[in-house]
Amino acid sequence: MNPSPPKYRAFTQKYPGVTNRIIRPVHVFEAFDPANPPPNPKFITTNALWDTGATQSVITETTARTLGLAATGKKLVHHAGGKGDYNTYVVNFLLPN
Repeated sequence: MNPSPPKYRAFTQKYPGVTNRIIRPVHVFEAFDPANPPPNPKFITTNALWDTGATQSVITETTARTLGLAATGKKLVHHAGGKGDYNTYVVNFLLPN
């Protein structure tokens, strides 16, 4: 017997007019196994800019420093200001529902 699929939920963000970005608060956690979460994982709450076309998520150096994260490597990232090598981290996000 296959397990039932996860129940997905969505959120709605209303704006007084046309907007070119969605910004919502999220929790960023130090990485843990969601199937076996620690009792009090360290996290911060910050605003996230939702890029619906992105293939990866990005956190700021300040977020990584605040959570005490250790870099897991480096990756070449192309962005509006050009490109550069940036540290990579493993984190968990708790998104608004």
